[in-house]
Amino acid sequence: MEKCKPKPILAQALGDDWQYVSPLVRAHYGLHPDSDELLELNGVMSVYYPRPAILLLGFARLMGGLVLLREDDVPVTVVNSSLPGKLAMFWHRSFFVPGKKKPVIFRSRMEYAGGTEVVEFIGASDWLSMGIKMKITQVNGAIHFDSTRYLLKVGSLQVPIPGHFLLGRASIFEKALDEDTILMGFSIKHPLWGEVYTYSGTFSAPISQEG
Repeated sequence: MEKCKPKPILAQALGDDWQYVSPLVRAHYGLHPDSDELLELNGVMSVYYPRPAILLLGFARLMGGLVLLREDDVPVTVVNSSLPGKLAMFWHRSFFVPGKKKPVIFRSRMEYAGGTEVVEFIGASDWLSMGIKMKITQVNGAIHFDSTRYLLKVGSLQVPIPGHFLLGRASIFEKALDEDTILMGFSIKHPLWGEVYTYSGTFSAPISQEG
């Protein structure tokens, strides 16, 4: 007898509102945890941060998160996957910067955190990573993520850290521009220094692959 798959991470957080998310965005976030599923998106992104902000962003990059670039129209490939035994959605982002021999990599994993929240852990390590808890909402078919707190994960221990003051408040949106194109944006706003990081871009429809 085939076991019942858990609902996608965002379907758990959004509840009944999941059905109102645009089909293209649902396809992107429709991977089932504890399974062997994989999809790929290809697009272009622009990344920017003011140079002094490196003092705030350096720790996040040291943990394997963010991409410290100041570039427009960078080709990007995003591979999302799920793994048997893991209640998470995994991200592997490759930024192909002109002039660089190797892509710049940004890895993370997203887990359901209860209620309307998810937590995204940045970095490749299971035992040491930084997490961002975010509240999820659906607005006119688009999804919005707004940070509520930051965490430092050491093994099974999760320690709250004052990230909103040290790094800033993070917000993400993703919506369908048409039947084949996704627009997404991400920004971090510090309470004193304003917007310290942003990236945005468009992606073609997700391509499902064999896991």
